[in-house]
Amino acid sequence: MGGENLAVDLADTLVTVTTPPTDLIADQAASDRFWDLHGELLPDGWARPAAADTRRLRDAIRALLDAVQQGAALDPASLDLVNATSALVSVSVNIAVRNGLAERRERRHYDDPAAVTLASAARSAIDVLTDPVLRSNLRRCASPTCSMLFVNGDPRRRWCTPNICGNRDRVARHYRRRVRKSTS
Repeated sequence: MGGENLAVDLADTLVTVTTPPTDLIADQAASDRFWDLHGELLPDGWARPAAADTRRLRDAIRALLDAVQQGAALDPASLDLVNATSALVSVSVNIAVRNGLAERRERRHYDDPAAVTLASAARSAIDVLTDPVLRSNLRRCASPTCSMLFVNGDPRRRWCTPNICGNRDRVARHYRRRVRKSTS
């Protein structure tokens, strides 16, 4: 986990190939570690939200991203939660001059710093769901033992992480070839 779009990384904290699904942010400490890992993607003024709020948003985002992957209709309740979370923080845009150049600046308006964090994740999900390029490049890892999602920037990429899932796949193919050779 880490290195993908914020919403995709958040969705990937629910491992769906296990029974029952494995929750990687099951408690507040794990949720805090997730947000700390992603702090550089968050705007100034962010704070760690409650784990229950994080999981609720994660579940909605996961449902929406899974629906995109399956070609299914988007769940209205999940859409409502993502939209409401995005609306927790309003943004005003203005221009400032820095070193003689016009510079775009954004100012966030909010009451709760944790809302900045959740709204950032919700807006990241909105980006994936509405940007045609991001949406068409949303993939599920090719490994049957993995449920991770990623936004594919390389047409040859098949796995969430080439050095883990990709390596496992290559080792398994090598083993199958050796077994076939030895039985021939």
